Amino acid sequence: MRTTVTLHAETERLLRSAIRERGVSFKAALNDAVRKGLAPARSARSRRFVQKTCDLGASEEFQRDKALAMADAMEDEHAAPVPSHHHEAGTVAAPAVGGASH
Repeated sequence: MRTTVTLHAETERLLRSAIRERGVSFKAALNDAVRKGLAPARSARSRRFVQKTCDLGASEEFQRDKALAMADAMEDEHAAPVPSHHHEAGTVAAPAVGGASH
């Protein structure tokens, strides 16, 4: 099909750039651009996403609905006060836990 088309300056610049970069004719660059622009959009993911999982070895008795409470308890146990350390000049300093020490 032959027709006359008026291109905006920016569109012409993009088309001329494609001609130089790809080494194709004006006709080929224009046809490729129109074809790509009018083609149905393809999904970025052409394949279905499948989450990979693995068995962490949790026992059947493990109460999954209590997991956050268990994590809190483990964190509290981990953050329990550590015995004081003696420093120079007989001063005693306790480790800082989550804040400024005195």
